[in-house]
Amino acid sequence: MCSMILWDRHDILGAVLSWWLIPVLSFYMLYISYSNLIKYKTALSIISPGVIPWTRYLTQNGLAAFAWWSLLHATVGFGILLKYKAGMLDALAGTAVLTIVCLSTLIWFVLQSFLLSKYLRSTFSVYAILILGLGSMFTRNYSVSDLPANTVYCGFLMVLMTILSSVHLISECLRENESSKPVALEPYVTFECSETVSKPAGAQK
Repeated sequence: MCSMILWDRHDILGAVLSWWLIPVLSFYMLYISYSNLIKYKTALSIISPGVIPWTRYLTQNGLAAFAWWSLLHATVGFGILLKYKAGMLDALAGTAVLTIVCLSTLIWFVLQSFLLSKYLRSTFSVYAILILGLGSMFTRNYSVSDLPANTVYCGFLMVLMTILSSVHLISECLRENESSKPVALEPYVTFECSETVSKPAGAQK
């Protein structure tokens, strides 16, 4: 609402800043959700274990989808700011927007796969929302006879998001298979237990 008022007043800088406020607050809410779930996971598993998967797959994925969609919107606004306030060419501003999206996604993938895996590994909606947003940009400027460089760049990013999403999904499936395997008992533990049971009551010390 505030951004619409600022747009009517031709205050592009204020409108773009108000757009960036939404993803900042959304990622902060996501951070609180991730940290609190890990912090109170033990208590929740005792009191209400069903809350944990609902929070991971519904709440956090919904927050992540909204945060990344608002980030795409704010990034496009930044491109508008570069074009009309900084005097940058339209193609160069579009390249800057796509590069910001690419770098943000690669940072998220590194955090999700290596650095903050225990927090982010159950979030699957990010790449889908990015593919949707990039697809809307791609189809808007797509022309077989005249294919701009940014359209090719956008198509490359869509392929990259698909690859990253597949890698994340396959790695999580393999991790779930490993964690679901029963833990094998040590041989000496089984032997000692069977020996104790087989002994007569008077022979046990």
